[in-house]
Amino acid sequence: RQSTRIVAAGARNGQFTYDFEQWESVLGVSIYDFYPADPRVYGLKTMDEVETDEGKRLRADVDMRGWITKDDPPVFLFCSQPGGEISRRGHFLHHPKHSIAIKERCDELGVESVMYLSKEGSPPPSGVNPAQLAFLLKHLGVE
Repeated sequence: RQSTRIVAAGARNGQFTYDFEQWESVLGVSIYDFYPADPRVYGLKTMDEVETDEGKRLRADVDMRGWITKDDPPVFLFCSQPGGEISRRGHFLHHPKHSIAIKERCDELGVESVMYLSKEGSPPPSGVNPAQLAFLLKHLGVE
């Protein structure tokens, strides 16, 4: 019998939450600057419903940063996107500020976390990040 508990996690160019109402507070730009407001993303019919108790419950269900607890496994965050001013939709969706928000939450709770951000001006790395692979293998006990 083996435990199904996750022993480590890794993310590449991920988002900090799918509660899109929080994005402006972290990214400085609203998701509605890039996408039309659409309550269907939460299974709702109107944008007014997004702020109801049900809307808030649904948004909490997709808030990955909010799910982090002090007993979570170690996390490796890798972002190949450049920092700086958000310049386009893809940059908005995968900006390093997403990884930074997760790292800050992990640090706040004492969850082991490592973050790798691309250096400004360097091209995004392709393929597997060796540091991320080493981190995951270490926590899997396969060094």
